[in-house]
Amino acid sequence: GNICTEGGAPLKVSSNSNLLVTRCEDNENGTYTISYNSEVAGIYMLSITLNGMHMVGSPTPITMHAAEMEVARCEVEGAIIGADCRDAVVGGKEKIKVRCRDAKGNDAEATSGLVFGLLLLARHGDFKRADGGGEAEWKKTKEE
Repeated sequence: GNICTEGGAPLKVSSNSNLLVTRCEDNENGTYTISYNSEVAGIYMLSITLNGMHMVGSPTPITMHAAEMEVARCEVEGAIIGADCRDAVVGGKEKIKVRCRDAKGNDAEATSGLVFGLLLLARHGDFKRADGGGEAEWKKTKEE
């Protein structure tokens, strides 16, 4: 087609989902600025039409990725997590699962080199030792 040198064309941008917010701004010089955003990660279809006809390449898939991990939104799961940690054994090994999330709750990838620390606290007498001995006690080490 011909190069546009002025604005006013009936250019529209839309998505297959209301989770992807789209915007088309007429720069009034023949160019248009299209923007889109979403708080939910996923794949969306973006349509750009002129006079109701799809432009070349429209619709096109848009992949929205999660933002950086937000530690406060991460979830920890396992048999020893929760109000009743009776199965936890001092000195024993337990498996937990950490589900990384971004600030909006989307699944996020853990940053490389990320190290987690987990501290389990029990009321006095509410735990047992792996070696079957008496009460366990917490001792501060130089690393703490």
